[in-house]
Amino acid sequence: MSDKDYFKRAVTFSMLDRVAFFARREIFKLFIKSICPMPGEKIIDIGVFGGSEDPNWNFLECLYDHPEQIIAVGVDDASFLERQYPGLKFVKIASDQKLPFKDDYFDIGFSSA
Repeated sequence: MSDKDYFKRAVTFSMLDRVAFFARREIFKLFIKSICPMPGEKIIDIGVFGGSEDPNWNFLECLYDHPEQIIAVGVDDASFLERQYPGLKFVKIASDQKLPFKDDYFDIGFSSA
């Protein structure tokens, strides 16, 4: 989501939401600058939030231009992310179990939980 599109929607967000999203966008920029994800690399986002469809909560999914590269995992049901960001895959996990992926399946790990 571009800054312009975000701020069109931001009118309905509180000041606190705007400040929080600004901080998260800065974290995202640092992630992109530091990690430099390449096309085709698989990214796991561990700890996505299922309690709200607000882009503030799952900002990687909101801001990253290639949702098809993301597998979002969390203990909450966040399956709505697959509708919000076509191409993204959501996997519900249990907190007391190993992740259901083979070793070295992902190129990049991300978590803001």
